[in-house]
Amino acid sequence: MPNQEQQDVIQYDDAIEIKDLNRVSKFELTDLLVLDDGFSACNAITIKNFLTNFNKETFEKTGLDYFKTIIKNTIAKELLEDQSFIDQVYQKVTNKLK
Repeated sequence: MPNQEQQDVIQYDDAIEIKDLNRVSKFELTDLLVLDDGFSACNAITIKNFLTNFNKETFEKTGLDYFKTIIKNTIAKELLEDQSFIDQVYQKVTNKLK
């Protein structure tokens, strides 16, 4: 018969809980990040390589258009909600049309 710890693993094999995880507040670029697919493999990548790959995937490929759209929409929304900005634009447009 399995002990209590084994029973917990068997009963809750769809989730992993890490207690008393060693927490860090600073890291080196050569430190490793653990990448776990949650099913069959556990791998690691250096923080430097992770950041490099993340930046390439996010800003050099299709992700850049997504971020541009988000930024444009956010700026437009913020400006439309700013009445003083709208008044300034209106004033400049009417002055140009005079």
